Amino acid sequence: MDKENLKNYLKKALRTIRDRFDNVSDIEETVNRLIKVWYEMSESFNTPPPKLRWFPTEFEGILIKGPIEYSFLCPHHLLPVFVKVYVGMVPNGYTLGISKITRTVFWACRKNFALQETITKRIADALWEEGGGKNKLRGIIVEIIGKHNCEEIRGIKCDSNVITIEKRGKINKRHLSIFIQFMQKFERV
Repeated sequence: MDKENLKNYLKKALRTIRDRFDNVSDIEETVNRLIKVWYEMSESFNTPPPKLRWFPTEFEGILIKGPIEYSFLCPHHLLPVFVKVYVGMVPNGYTLGISKITRTVFWACRKNFALQETITKRIADALWEEGGGKNKLRGIIVEIIGKHNCEEIRGIKCDSNVITIEKRGKINKRHLSIFIQFMQKFERV
């Protein structure tokens, strides 16, 4: 569907509830803003993940990046989900440029309207498989803590977090313990 057809469809839909608008003349501008937001929130739709840059290292501990704060739209209600993303990596002779982790998170959140579970997997896959991490890292762990407005402002009206975790490669108990200790120091969203 092109933008013009989408615009006409949305105007028609919003006019059916026009009595709920403070000013009916605002419907046209509301439609324009809504379309702009939808396109902005899915701006990575046809783009591949960012190219990753790797650097040699002798570091053998766990590198943890986070919180990376961002948002995406829930695919069921098109309401925002505010997330904090943490990425833990155990190098195997290489480490990843840290800005590329953030770029990968932003790309994954704006790929399409997706579930938090899908975005967590997308980040792990982009860093591990597509970005070459499986050849340069011992392991990687991605954790996302999300506050879902679709649950908080409608329906059950519950203030809680959704936590999703994806792991690739081999994260030993010591590295996992460090990651968990690190996560416990941060307030959960």
